[in-house]
Amino acid sequence: MRSALAFNDSLSVSTVDNSEVQLIRLAGQAGPVVLFLHANGFHVKCYVPLAQRIAKGGYQCWGLEFRGQGGAVAPPGNLVELYLSDLNCATETLSLRGCYAFAHSGGAQVAIRAEAQNPGTFAAIYAYEPVYLPSGGGSSFEQNVKVFEGLAAAARRRKATFNSRQDAAQRYRARPPFSTFNQRCFQQYVQHGLTQLQDGTCTLTISTENEARWYVAAGRMAISGSLEDPPNVRCPLVIAVGMRTEGEAMNFLGPAGIQQTRRFPKGRSERFHGLGHLGPLEDPITVASRALHCFDASRQQSAWAALPRSETIQAAQLSAKL
Repeated sequence: MRSALAFNDSLSVSTVDNSEVQLIRLAGQAGPVVLFLHANGFHVKCYVPLAQRIAKGGYQCWGLEFRGQGGAVAPPGNLVELYLSDLNCATETLSLRGCYAFAHSGGAQVAIRAEAQNPGTFAAIYAYEPVYLPSGGGSSFEQNVKVFEGLAAAARRRKATFNSRQDAAQRYRARPPFSTFNQRCFQQYVQHGLTQLQDGTCTLTISTENEARWYVAAGRMAISGSLEDPPNVRCPLVIAVGMRTEGEAMNFLGPAGIQQTRRFPKGRSERFHGLGHLGPLEDPITVASRALHCFDASRQQSAWAALPRSETIQAAQLSAKL
């Protein structure tokens, strides 16, 4: 089935509940597969600029469109578990085991859990601010549980309907987080994250309720302890964080989380000065270049071993220029 990737720009995969999930070609026609797993509330095509940079390094990049965050309807239940199940179906059906993962936020948490539960799912994972909680609980644990609750409430309050696509673009671009987005990533969000209705108005493709449901599910898992980092991920793993996130609500990791990479046998960490939790969509070229460097290094044991355990990168801050 993996050969089907060569002849299609999108593929439908049957899921365990007799529905379908979509894989979308983001960039590249040949080479090792990089699977993009997107953040909650963002369409996978927002990552096209990153995929194009990685594809220049000889990879083909595909995106898994989580149900309820694109064209497919999300059924009732725990969306975190649903996305993990859909990922497993995709990798097994299309013989993608052993591919690479570029994963962000909620998608990064799914990637790490998938590898922990089924070693060999990925050859290497580049995870930008995965939503898991450093082991040990304490005040950080309690604070992050409250963050999930607050994010769910904020998602439900979000304006979902606009007079036009242009109206939505102007409103979003004038305020965080979109005010710091790379222009190309922002254009992808406006194009694919909004659905135009017959009367000319637009509504969010990703419903505010589905976005909130993911946060609710993640919060419940945090309470149960099932969002704590799994130590048995043995493939090459980079956990990247944005350094502008200190003190912001979405900083799930910070210094404590970076230290957790030492628990992974092949764990590495990267800090991006000048970027926030949505750093891949703020400076896609810098972040994607680092991911490409790490994927290349992971293909040779000696090259991976030579990487520093922790590295700091200065973001190019090209969001207003590209």
